[in-house]
Amino acid sequence: MSTEQLAIGGGHDYPHDEAARDVWLSRVAAACGGDRRRAIVLLERYGSRGEAVAAHCEATAEGQQPLASLPDYRVGEIDFVCRCERVEQLGDVLFRRLPIALSARLTPAVVAEVATHCGAALGWSAAKRETEIARVHAIARDYHGVDLGPSDAADSADAVSQTETETETERGGQG
Repeated sequence: MSTEQLAIGGGHDYPHDEAARDVWLSRVAAACGGDRRRAIVLLERYGSRGEAVAAHCEATAEGQQPLASLPDYRVGEIDFVCRCERVEQLGDVLFRRLPIALSARLTPAVVAEVATHCGAALGWSAAKRETEIARVHAIARDYHGVDLGPSDAADSADAVSQTETETETERGGQG
């Protein structure tokens, strides 16, 4: 069985014509307090999974609260991504699951705020949160040429070294 033509994730049940898009946006806007613009953002960001994100934001305490550092993102979005997208590290959210770094919006304030919400969703200790912040600072600097300045956490080089060791272990020792 080939998966070549199989729509996955946000592509499954994506509204492909104007009428279907209008129905989808009206339905999701209802979970966004009637805000059709918010429904459009969710469709563009998550595809058809935006409906699940909207429902999660609606059902989660403070889920509709905008992030102070990224006002077009909601606390519930970060919570949803952490709980539903196999997130293990802060970098998973900032570099891979959401277009935050890709859209040049990675700042120390963004890193710290998203780390707080990831930590709440994933049960991180304060030490784990600080380690994740240091790791993101190091990855941004060493792999993407973005200097976010010093983090208040453990030495960034140690965080990257730990990340590389964990990645190597996950791959079964194959680089």
